[in-house]
Amino acid sequence: SDLIGGIPLALELAACQLRTLDPAALLRSLDDPLATLIDPRRPVDRHRSMRACLRIAAERLSPAAVSLLVVLSGRANGAPYDDLAAAWPAAPALPGVVGELVDAGFATTGTDAAGSIRITQLPIVRAFGRELTPTDDISALQSALDAAVMARAAAVTTGRPPAHLEPDLPDVRRLLQAGLDDPAALDRALGLAGGLVVYWFSHRLLEGRSWLDALLRRPAPSEPAGPSVNRMQ
Repeated sequence: SDLIGGIPLALELAACQLRTLDPAALLRSLDDPLATLIDPRRPVDRHRSMRACLRIAAERLSPAAVSLLVVLSGRANGAPYDDLAAAWPAAPALPGVVGELVDAGFATTGTDAAGSIRITQLPIVRAFGRELTPTDDISALQSALDAAVMARAAAVTTGRPPAHLEPDLPDVRRLLQAGLDDPAALDRALGLAGGLVVYWFSHRLLEGRSWLDALLRRPAPSEPAGPSVNRMQ
């Protein structure tokens, strides 16, 4: 399964589950891979569950590598290397930190559909990374990565080919959902959705209409509950 990649222990633990689950049920259960990939009968903890195995590997990482692991784990399609490099502090150097994650199996690198080098993770690694708490403050890095996504979305209105936004789509959806979940993020989400009209029209018209409708109906912090159809006029 693409959810767990070719990790040998994950494959073994998944195979163990086939004793009690049919393949279709196993695939559904892998939506929560850390809870599924467990074999309590194994005597060695690191062989008993993927969570334990990943935790042991994470204990060997530097604080900077843990911070990057957590940042990437909050982004379903990882992040472009250039975005990270633009926002990364001077020390420790980003190439070494990325190398730590790649060597430990917590990340991989590749070229995305827009031609950018992107640092990504397997879903099982993202699930584990979301459980970690970094010792460093990662809010500035997260904000900078979001700002880069917003800038690429805005560039579509100035002639950037809409297809170049496809690798950013998971982050676009996350930022739009934040506008539905958090009143403080609503204006940013509305601006993002409105700026993507060309992209929605050329690639995902029905989805675009759905986001715009949901966001426009969301009351602003200072407004009473009810449709807010005038905010983008």
